[in-house]
Amino acid sequence: MEWQKLNNNNIVNPFPPYIFKFHYDFEWERIKDKVYKTFETVPNVSELERGDSHSTLFDQGTPPHKWPELAEYFQWLHGPLSQVWNSMNYNWYAKQTNYQNSWFNIHRNSGETLEHQHAYTELVITSYLQLPKDSGYIEFRDPLEYHKAHTPIRHEEELWKEVPCATGDILIFPGWLKHRVQPNKTDLDRIVMTVNVA
Repeated sequence: MEWQKLNNNNIVNPFPPYIFKFHYDFEWERIKDKVYKTFETVPNVSELERGDSHSTLFDQGTPPHKWPELAEYFQWLHGPLSQVWNSMNYNWYAKQTNYQNSWFNIHRNSGETLEHQHAYTELVITSYLQLPKDSGYIEFRDPLEYHKAHTPIRHEEELWKEVPCATGDILIFPGWLKHRVQPNKTDLDRIVMTVNVA
């Protein structure tokens, strides 16, 4: 009886959320060839990539946030970023958006990105340019992990939570939040654009 009453009430959470999801319809066919050419010309030196994967992280000569083909998208991003700053209790209207760097990742069959965080970055923007069905999702590690050490949870199973997405979805989250990407178990390419916001 008491449980039923509890379910009829609201759950109170006064703290800001960590992860925000938006959607943008990219003109993928327009930029596809240029993105693939970037993978061909930029060395893959990221230690976080495993399996058949490739990151253009260390080529910031012509990063995606400076591409004319993506100017409309980055202009659109000001709206979602304003919502995120506001929801996280930042004084967002005084905040100047600074795209620190940006890059592409491709994960072919077996490709994955290992656990990491983005140091010295306030927000991370992950944009799914091509996310085939069953090609894997991003997972986030519970930031309260150490506080839950003595709680009755299955730590190895419950500390990581996946966030299902689709092509065109945008995730924005703080740079300190640990995350990883599941292995791609399909024969189709998963392609993501990541942006650090300082």
